[in-house]
Amino acid sequence: MADYKLFCFDGAGKLWVDDWISADSDEKAVAAARAIRDAVKCEVWQRDRLVATIQDGRAFFGESRPII
Repeated sequence: MADYKLFCFDGAGKLWVDDWISADSDEKAVAAARAIRDAVKCEVWQRDRLVATIQDGRAFFGESRPII
């Protein structure tokens, strides 16, 4: 299992959630982050690597790989 840092932002762009996720893969970490429905935007990080950005119900891995 790996540790991921989760940052979620509200509609004003202010940090709303700052938490840790433990998951077996990037995809499972992103699935856990997507479960937070009240956030407008979330970012999943592993150390200094941006794993995914989640916005409008869609996850974008890294900078360009969309997952529906």
